[in-house]
Amino acid sequence: MTRTQLERDDGLAVLTLDNPPLNQISGEVVDDLIAAVDIGMVLIPPVALKLGSTGYRFARYYLGSPVYRAKGPPLLPLRLLAPVLVLTTLLVFATGVLEMTASHAGSILSPRLGVALRLDAEPLTCVRV
Repeated sequence: MTRTQLERDDGLAVLTLDNPPLNQISGEVVDDLIAAVDIGMVLIPPVALKLGSTGYRFARYYLGSPVYRAKGPPLLPLRLLAPVLVLTTLLVFATGVLEMTASHAGSILSPRLGVALRLDAEPLTCVRV
């Protein structure tokens, strides 16, 4: 077998790389990736609760609730930083969920790149989707 092999099957290209320096994804790395995904999924409910509670306080203040208005506005740096933090948090969790739901048995699928890496394949297999 050559170091690189390209096969085509009904519009799907499968590129197989048999080059040991590239095949550095061990079972330990796969286990770490799975653990990271599990931790991310566990963190979704508390992060959603925190975003919901702060969003409620934000809405109550800016819609003119007397109780929230009496406490005064948040500090200016917090008002400027909050939208960036909220959008970044949503983006990180949304892309994580998309990566998880788009993947299939034994692979990591990147819809942005249109590439799936077979982690359990030896040699490393890259599928263009």
